Amino acid sequence: MRTSLGIRAAVLALVSALAVSLGACDGGGGHGGGFAAGSAAGSAAGGGSLATPANPSGAAGRTVTLGGCRFRVPEDEQVAPTVTISSCARPPETLQEADIVEGSGRQIDQGMSVTVRYVGIAWSTRTTFDTSWTRNPDTFTVPRLGDGQIIRGWEIGLAGARPGARRLLVIPPDMAYGTQGYGSVKPDETLVYVIDVVGATGAEGGGGVRTG
Repeated sequence: MRTSLGIRAAVLALVSALAVSLGACDGGGGHGGGFAAGSAAGSAAGGGSLATPANPSGAAGRTVTLGGCRFRVPEDEQVAPTVTISSCARPPETLQEADIVEGSGRQIDQGMSVTVRYVGIAWSTRTTFDTSWTRNPDTFTVPRLGDGQIIRGWEIGLAGARPGARRLLVIPPDMAYGTQGYGSVKPDETLVYVIDVVGATGAEGGGGVRTG
């Protein structure tokens, strides 16, 4: 009987040790990991990356210079974009735009309906204040470009883009929410947007183009 109890105790001790060992291995990272919002915000506050959703694909990015500032944005339109900003003491004072990915087909013009995915970042806080990527559906449609339903920076900045484009916009306060601000956006805030043009419908009622 004592021998049996001794064997049972030894087995239980071995099983307990294995459980502890497996738990320690599982806690070291893996598929369940994600980016820490606190660390991302801390990096941004130091003048590095703008705090936007993580880019798990590790996609190659493109660097552009706008208004004396350097911006780097991933080119993979299957994931929410990040933005890295450098070499810039202050935000540009005029509307800036650049296509990180070139689209194709008909250019977007006033009067057209445009469907997009986007991330919006406040310059002063380096944080995302608005994004369509976390919604369902993850797209937003401008019924008619030029009708004043969106900020002027979008109205002007989207013109000329083509379906499939990933466009970077840096929008000064007077073309965004001005001296009043809006929601979490502070007064006199410069905004940075990365906008993926999913599709567009012609102003004359013609056929539209959709890329995703």
